[in-house]
Amino acid sequence: MTLTTVTLPGGTAAVVHTLGVAWTGAITRGPSLRDDLIKDVLHDVYVEGMRMGCDALRRARTAAADITVEDMPHDMIYAQMQVLCTNPECRTLAEHGEQVGEPFLDAPAARAWALTQPAPANDTKESS
Repeated sequence: MTLTTVTLPGGTAAVVHTLGVAWTGAITRGPSLRDDLIKDVLHDVYVEGMRMGCDALRRARTAAADITVEDMPHDMIYAQMQVLCTNPECRTLAEHGEQVGEPFLDAPAARAWALTQPAPANDTKESS
């Protein structure tokens, strides 16, 4: 999962969580491949939400319509989900990652996507 910082209209600091999953051998897996891949992405998003304590990710586990699925060359299928969040701890983690990690090549697209979304509810981090 990658985290991209974005400032929403009105100055709200936010994060785009992006998760992508690719499967190969798509032709041999049958007609339910897309549904299975979507279920896999939703599960992975939920697990990340639990691990990070991010409400936005946990809520996204039922948002199958928000997943884009593409057929790729070499018998591959790719699914991606983006989730917008305003959790301050996710923002801090994203800022740190942008300072010390490799640049996320799709960050400009993630930011542009975020600006087309409705303002998210205030997100919290679950305390352990």
